[in-house]
Amino acid sequence: MWTLVATLVAIPLLLLSGGVALTLSRYFGPPKVRPAAQPTAAESIRKLPNFKDLKIERHHLDVGELRVEHSGPGARMLGQVKNLTDREIPRAEIDCYLWDQERTRLGSTTIVVEHVPASGTKRFEVNLEQTTTTDVEIREVRTQEVKAQ
Repeated sequence: MWTLVATLVAIPLLLLSGGVALTLSRYFGPPKVRPAAQPTAAESIRKLPNFKDLKIERHHLDVGELRVEHSGPGARMLGQVKNLTDREIPRAEIDCYLWDQERTRLGSTTIVVEHVPASGTKRFEVNLEQTTTTDVEIREVRTQEVKAQ
């Protein structure tokens, strides 16, 4: 009788212990995942945007040598623009952020430069209301359309 009880208890206990051991040994690991199929070169090219309609904005004006000078109680911004075209630019607008020494933005201003000669340079000077300005950041440069004659 004891052998029957021992067999009825021992066999399920042995099977249970074996199952736990196999599980902990990672024998039944996660299923292998196949990597996704890589697209062919032709498929990749088909997914690219149509570059025929792409318009690249070309700047006609380069802003260089931009600085702030303090003289007495006032401040002024000095700079120079260069025309990158072979035609005169009748009017250019340069939007700038003004910053103080602690990098606090004080405001913004728009500089207007007129009659920039073809392939030439033109200096400009602007008095600033924000007398604590130490740095200038160019935000946007706009030029009046240069038309061929």
